[in-house]
Amino acid sequence: MAQFKLSLSPRPSLRVYRKSENGERVYYTKLKGWKVIILKETLLSRIPAKTVKQYKNGLIFFEIDEENALRIILAAQTVKTVINREKVRKIANGIAELPSDEIYWWYRLYLKYERKALNALKSVLV
Repeated sequence: MAQFKLSLSPRPSLRVYRKSENGERVYYTKLKGWKVIILKETLLSRIPAKTVKQYKNGLIFFEIDEENALRIILAAQTVKTVINREKVRKIANGIAELPSDEIYWWYRLYLKYERKALNALKSVLV
């Protein structure tokens, strides 16, 4: 299983990445703004993460497992186009409650169909 890293900054911004074989960061998702605050309150509070580094400026790096990284990636990618705060909350809570086999299934759909799969996931959860 691959180890993913999650970075949270006080701006607020969120990034999920993994280091490649040559040491470069491969970013899977990036999200900024009020949606990060909602994801922190709903989804990220339920995910076990090991703190790797914490800086004085508020930047925190976490180490997370693959399943939870896919949860965060799906949530961040799905809420990117949503402008209603309640819908963002519903999507984040729905993704947090999905069983692990469904998380992998939705992520495979996302890799294959991209935005169409995310729109389908959004319509299922809202």
